[in-house]
Amino acid sequence: MFPKACCPDLPHSESLGAEGVLGAVPRLALPQDSFVVQADDAGSVLQPGLTLLAVSPSLVSPRGASEMKFVVDASIADDIAAWANRHLAADPHGGESEDGYRVNSLYLDTLNFDTYRRQPGFRRRKFRLRRYGNESTIWLELKRKRNGLVRKRRVSVAETEWSQQISQPSDLEWEGAWFRRRLDQRQLRPVCQVTYCRTARVGTSASGPIRLTIDRDLFATDATDWHVPSGPLSGEPLLNDQRIVELKFRDVLPASFRGLIQDLRLAPKSFSKYRESVAACISLSRLTGECV
Repeated sequence: MFPKACCPDLPHSESLGAEGVLGAVPRLALPQDSFVVQADDAGSVLQPGLTLLAVSPSLVSPRGASEMKFVVDASIADDIAAWANRHLAADPHGGESEDGYRVNSLYLDTLNFDTYRRQPGFRRRKFRLRRYGNESTIWLELKRKRNGLVRKRRVSVAETEWSQQISQPSDLEWEGAWFRRRLDQRQLRPVCQVTYCRTARVGTSASGPIRLTIDRDLFATDATDWHVPSGPLSGEPLLNDQRIVELKFRDVLPASFRGLIQDLRLAPKSFSKYRESVAACISLSRLTGECV
C-alpha cells in the first residue's frame, strides 16, 4: 500500500455498500457496442457473464458522466495498471492483448478553427471519427461537455459506406445522417489525426459502470482527407515518457477510485488531445487566419 495523502478537492465519494464497489447494479439499456461482465465470488477480478456493464459511462447515462484526467510518469502509470488488474476487468473490446489496443482518431473543425478557439456553439462539442485497431468499421462520434459532465453520441459504419456517404449529398435514411447533417451545418472538415495505444479496465460501483483508461505513445499529424488509418502514425509526439489516465464514472466518485487517487497522490490535470494536437501540428499562420 502506498502512503495516504489528503485530497480535499476530490468530488464527493460514495461509500461501499454490503456488496462493495463491485456489487451488482440494475440493468441499463445498452448501446450496440456494449458487453456485459459479472463479478466473481471474491468480488475482485471480473469474468465474462451477466450483470456488470462494460461500457463507457458517458454512453449510458442520459445526464452524462464525470471524467477525471491525470498526466503521470510511466512508473506511476505502471502502478495504476497493476491496481486496475487487481480490481477491474479487462475491457472486452480490447481483444486478447494485455497491452491494450490502438486508437486512431480524426478530429474535425472549421476553417477558422472555431472548436479550437472555443467559439460559441463550438466550445463544448468535439466531432471526430475513430477506428479501434484494424477494425473495418469507423465510429462517428459527437462528444459534449456541460457542467462538468460528458455525454457521447456515436454510431459505427462500414469504412466503405462512410467513404461513399461523405462524397455524395446527404442521405436522410442513412444511420449516420445525424452526424453528416452536423458536419454540413457547421462546415466541419478534417484537421488532425491522433494515434495512441490504450489499456482499458472496466467495473461497476453503486451508481453504475466505471472505467479506467491509460493512454500512451501519443502522436499527432495534420490531416486533409477523411481516411482514418488502421495502423500507427508517425508525427509529432504529444507526451514524452508520460501517460494519460482517465477515470470515468456516473454521479459520484467511487470509493475505489478515491482510494487509488489518495494512495498514489494523483493530482487531476486537464489535457485535450485535440488542442494539444493542433498546437503541435498546425502552423501559427493557419491558426491566426493569415492563410486558409
